[in-house]
Amino acid sequence: DRGGTFTDVFCQHGSEQHVLKLLSVDPAYPDAPREGIRRMLEKVTGKPHPREKLLDTSRIASIRMGTTVATNALLERRGDRCAYVTTRGFADLL
Repeated sequence: DRGGTFTDVFCQHGSEQHVLKLLSVDPAYPDAPREGIRRMLEKVTGKPHPREKLLDTSRIASIRMGTTVATNALLERRGDRCAYVTTRGFADLL
């Protein structure tokens, strides 16, 4: 979950579960979700995954991401105005 202050990361590796909390904005890394995934890969594999290199995602079965930043912006009516445009046959998406 990428929030305004913290990013929470959960990893399920076999029967093991790992949890990590990072600052969402930190000069030590460019992107908190990516940093969380990198740290979890290091923890699970025991191998370094340097920030400056692409992540080997072959060991990742799935990634699910939520964000309270967008949800809060909608609830608080903050952020840029936007419009949703669709074509005939997609009314169920509204």
